[in-house]
Amino acid sequence: MNHSPSPNAADKSPVMDVRGEDTAPIFFIGAIRLNTTPLGIMLDRHPQFANVGDFDYAVSCIVDGKFPKMQDYYRYLDLEHMYRIRNWKIYPNYDYARLVRSFLQQAADRAGKTYVGATVRTKFDELLKIWPGARFIHLLRDPRDVARGYMGMG
Repeated sequence: MNHSPSPNAADKSPVMDVRGEDTAPIFFIGAIRLNTTPLGIMLDRHPQFANVGDFDYAVSCIVDGKFPKMQDYYRYLDLEHMYRIRNWKIYPNYDYARLVRSFLQQAADRAGKTYVGATVRTKFDELLKIWPGARFIHLLRDPRDVARGYMGMG
């Protein structure tokens, strides 16, 4: 994991800042097998929207509403597959909320897009502690279809 700060991005204000600007992130909320992935892929084709995909690692270490200690979070990220494939930079001078916001900023920057979104399936209420202006699309699906999808998984 890269724990060294980038000289160009150390103090860059995230595109989805805590003021809830129009560029606040959009989170797709829904259980597994609810088609959040195809929706995100379709939206990622939009010229102004970057989709990160699964982003539960942004909130999975929050316990009892409290952010984790940074060293504990770094260790968690070292083992987190979805984080590792993204290869986000770690800025050691950032607190938890700022670091997690930086992941979506990095996605927007890499894609050259203004808006960014991600899928979160658990603890999505905790996202508002990081992004008070976040927007949510909550996907629902007929439970019979969900069950059929699970059965197809084995």
